[in-house]
Amino acid sequence: MTRLSAVILLCAGVVSAAGCNNSSTPTTPTGGGATSVTQVLSASLEPGETPSFNFTLPGTAALRLMFGSLVDASGFPQTSSVTLVYGIPTTDGLGCQSLTQVSATAALKAQISVVASSGQYCVALADTGGVAAGSKFAIRIIYGTATNATGAETFTYASSVLPMGATSRSFESSEGTVTATVESFSPASVPTLGLAIGFQRNDGTGCEVSAAITASRGTALSLPVDTGTYCVRVFDPGTLTDVTTFSVKVVHP
Repeated sequence: MTRLSAVILLCAGVVSAAGCNNSSTPTTPTGGGATSVTQVLSASLEPGETPSFNFTLPGTAALRLMFGSLVDASGFPQTSSVTLVYGIPTTDGLGCQSLTQVSATAALKAQISVVASSGQYCVALADTGGVAAGSKFAIRIIYGTATNATGAETFTYASSVLPMGATSRSFESSEGTVTATVESFSPASVPTLGLAIGFQRNDGTGCEVSAAITASRGTALSLPVDTGTYCVRVFDPGTLTDVTTFSVKVVHP
C-alpha cells in the first residue's frame, strides 16, 4: 500500500470545520445547523497501486464512504471496478487493515455505510486490474448526518465554454435522482457538447466527475445521488472551434 497524504482529522460533525488543521479542508453544510463534516480525498491511481488515507473520528456517528470519481488521463470517466476498503491503519501507519470492503465503480451513492465509534480509521482503494495509466480518483467521506439547505429545485445553468475548456456550477441536493438536460447551445454549427455530473472539491472549486456524456440538444444525463453537494459540468468534447453558449436545465430533489 501507498499512503498518499498526512493523517486527515475529521472534526466533530457539530463543530465548525475551522477547527481542523489539515491539507484538505473539510466542509460543513449550510442552513439548519451543521450536522456533518464532508471530506474529499483525491489523488492519482496507477495500475496495481493501493493508495490509502488515515483519518481520526472524535465520536460515534454515521460514516458514509463514496468512491465517486475515476477518470483517465484526459479527464473522461472510467467504468473500471476497484476495491474500496474501510479499515484501521496498520501499526506502521502505511497500510489499511480491512474491516469491510466492496467492489465498486464510480457513483454518487455511498458504497460503504457504517456507524463508527471514536478512533483512527483508514480508507483505501485497490486496482483490480482495469485501471488505466494516468488515472485520477476521488473519494468522499461524510461523517454525521448530511443535510440539504435548498430542497427540491429546478434551475437553469446558462454560460459559455471555450475550445478545450470547461465550466461548472455546484448545487445542494437531497437523496434522489439528479437530471441535467441540455436545452440549447449555439452556434448552430456545433453538434454536441460534453455534459457531466460530479461533486465539488473541498475548496469549492472544480468538479470531480462521476459520469459524462457527449450530448446533443435535448439530451439528458440522470444519476442517483446521496444528500450532499454536487456539480454539473459542461465541457468541450474535442470538437469546438469557437466560444459556445449553452443552457442546461438541472432538476434535483
